[in-house]
Amino acid sequence: MSENTPKSFTGRLRSFVSSESCFYLLVVFFVLQALWIALSGRYPMAFDENFHFGIIKLYAHHISPFWGGNPPDSGAFGPVAHDPSYLYQWLMSFPYRLVGVFTSSQTAQIIALRLVNIALFTAGLPLYRRLLLKTGASKTIVHFCLALFVLVPIAPLLAAQINYDNLFFPLTATALLLAISFSERLRRGQFDLERLAWLAVIAMLGCLVKYAFLPIALAIVSYLLVRLKRTYRSVGDLGSAIKKGWSSVSGRLRWLLLSLLVVSFGLFAQRYFVNLVRYHAPVPSCEQVLTVKECGAYGPWARDYEY
Repeated sequence: MSENTPKSFTGRLRSFVSSESCFYLLVVFFVLQALWIALSGRYPMAFDENFHFGIIKLYAHHISPFWGGNPPDSGAFGPVAHDPSYLYQWLMSFPYRLVGVFTSSQTAQIIALRLVNIALFTAGLPLYRRLLLKTGASKTIVHFCLALFVLVPIAPLLAAQINYDNLFFPLTATALLLAISFSERLRRGQFDLERLAWLAVIAMLGCLVKYAFLPIALAIVSYLLVRLKRTYRSVGDLGSAIKKGWSSVSGRLRWLLLSLLVVSFGLFAQRYFVNLVRYHAPVPSCEQVLTVKECGAYGPWARDYEY
């Protein structure tokens, strides 16, 4: 009896850890941690929360994501007009405007934006669960790994504040899932143009959320190019597969994807290509765009300049 009890307990524990209930419990636990930090944490918290909130307020008075020049009194935020990592701040300016309709309290505005960030980060958890399951690991191992991640203090701390990493987190998982899904279908002889188009859109927009997405996008592109080269022996075979994939996409979805590709490419080119042509760098340093005096108000640049 005593020999069977530990085995029975171990079996029940393993069964629970591998269950959907365990994953939902992890998500709820994570959200509760992040909520407590978001509601009790004094502004600004670490990870440059005041930096992101300041740029969000700039965009709240400017409907377009484009600037004719650097906004007035924006030296503390660096070369805003040419910073490629702007999409998060621009998108977050819309909930900020909405909250501003009901209250002018900065505390209420910050808490509201923190709640949006918790939702963004939490949306990445089921995506990474799917991604880890793609490796062939059991649900027990995957849920155990996610539990360790949720228990790391920095995870809920980051989710509970205004920071572009909270959008970067789910976008990265989405891009990787699309790349793996496209590769799996390619292995079965299917050229899934729809998934490839969605991947291109996510990759270009991800680079506009945070320029650190560039090496991730480059790795995905390199991987898919190798897979395509191994699958299709000639350009003609690839062209035929693309035509077949195009015909399999329904009419309305086809035009939606084309529109999204054009818009995302235009936004990507407007920052990265223009920066390359004008400043010979995809992410120009502050002194390339502004004067040294103006850059002196930008903390990270001023610190490096003093060193």
